[in-house]
Amino acid sequence: TALPVSITSSSMTLVLHADPGCTSPTTTITINPGSSSASFYFTDTVAGVPAITAASTGLSSANQSQAVTAGLPVAIAFTTPSQTVSTGDCSAEVRIQARDSSGNPAPVMAAEPLTLASAATMTFSSDPTCATSISSATIASGSTSVSFYFRDVGTGSRTLAVTSSTLGV
Repeated sequence: TALPVSITSSSMTLVLHADPGCTSPTTTITINPGSSSASFYFTDTVAGVPAITAASTGLSSANQSQAVTAGLPVAIAFTTPSQTVSTGDCSAEVRIQARDSSGNPAPVMAAEPLTLASAATMTFSSDPTCATSISSATIASGSTSVSFYFRDVGTGSRTLAVTSSTLGV
């Protein structure tokens, strides 16, 4: 007789499929009479190492971890919150991250230069004491992010713009 096998995952974003094109979501596969196995496929939008469990009544469960890696970087995003900084003080770290289309941190294949811009009274720095001025920052090849700092001698609300010539925002 056919043996139904329930498939579950530790990932809330992993979707199991019955077909290689990943168009038929499923939670159960069937091992047909005369066979010792059945195939299934999965997609996931979050990088990580989810565990997949196959279980069938009367049999021991089988567990296997799968590596889900980030896709190619397509955008950049701030990973640090907005800041309120006193006039003339150096900010806390500002971190920019390259991300794939699902929002996962994604390493850049080549150095990714970023242009930094804001009010004329704001300066950017590579160090937490704001001693070394910079006008751009670069996500190093193989890395997912870069940090910098800022100082403003003016007052009022400012918009900090970070742009890439190859990655969107």
